[in-house]
Amino acid sequence: MPPPRKQKTSSLISELDVGIWYSVSCCYGNGNLNLIACSDEGYVYVSTDGGASWARQTGNGIENGTWTSVSCCYDGSNLNLIACDYDVGYVYVSTDGGASWTP
Repeated sequence: MPPPRKQKTSSLISELDVGIWYSVSCCYGNGNLNLIACSDEGYVYVSTDGGASWARQTGNGIENGTWTSVSCCYDGSNLNLIACDYDVGYVYVSTDGGASWTP
């Protein structure tokens, strides 16, 4: 029988000092691995360089909330992001990589 596999936290998100990750999504586009994540601290984070750096999404139409799921896709020219806020019942969308968000 093979030895048990060790569980490892991905270094892509472990550098952010947050509690519990609720949702993480990734997509490939424009030569980069793009990631979006949300956690129990109430913020959405975006990385456009494979997790080397992260931007907390605040002050650009999206604020602290009860984020439960996130997703991303690259349509050939734009990084599209979706974040769902459980408390207010909104789905926020960004079609410019997180520069701006609309409910």
